[in-house]
Amino acid sequence: MKTSVKLILVGLLAYSLHHATSIASATDEGGEEIELSTGVANLHNDRAETDSDCPPEGDWWHFVLTPNNGDYAFVSMDLNLGSTTVTVLLRDMVLNAGQLDNVFVAVPDGFAITDLTKEGSAAVYEPNGERVKFVLSHVCEAPTPPTTTVPPTTTVPPTTTVPPTTTVPPTTTVPPTTSVPSTTTVPPTTTTPPTTPPPPPTRPPETTSTTTTVPETTAPPTTTTPPTTPPPDEPKLPTTGTGNSVGVFALWTAAIGALILAARRRLSTSR
Repeated sequence: MKTSVKLILVGLLAYSLHHATSIASATDEGGEEIELSTGVANLHNDRAETDSDCPPEGDWWHFVLTPNNGDYAFVSMDLNLGSTTVTVLLRDMVLNAGQLDNVFVAVPDGFAITDLTKEGSAAVYEPNGERVKFVLSHVCEAPTPPTTTVPPTTTVPPTTTVPPTTTVPPTTTVPPTTSVPSTTTVPPTTTTPPTTPPPPPTRPPETTSTTTTVPETTAPPTTTTPPTTPPPDEPKLPTTGTGNSVGVFALWTAAIGALILAARRRLSTSR
């Protein structure tokens, strides 16, 4: 706050010393000189709307001396840009349609539109008037050149070809086959049971009276076959029953012979 006040005082003092009210001479229609006075007007505002009717290239301020009716004209102006104060003369201004109270002022290089500060900024105009105001009408910004957006370059990495992997199946070792010797089953020995002798023959009927003397038949002696004893060094084999059958047959033969002999004797006795 103190700094702003000091700047205002310094600006006003410099302005007063440089642009003190002066007397200018002019000639009227009768050729007599008349005196004209100048006035000082402080900047009314330092912010305004943005428009596009300024001269091309660069940033501009558009200043007006109201009531903007052609009765007043700019002589010079001091503009406070914060770090410095710039003095602009009428020859540095661009008249808007030839008007002396309506001008464009270019923003100095290295400064921005918003650097303008109303404290310490004033204009010298002529003739002096009580109701004149120094007004910032609007501003113009330099057109922004179109920005060309360059898309980022995408680098495609080289493709690495991976060879196919061949999987070798594990080798299965088959153990050798053990041959099991075949087992020979010896069938059990079947013992033939003794043969049952046939029944005795049926007695024939008595025939005619012819008597035939049948000599007595003596039955042969029965031979009993002793059991065979295997030698001690050979394995003993089971008896199949053949010897028993022979003995039984011999006994039956002897019995039949005895029966026939007995029958003959009875016949002889009965006669």
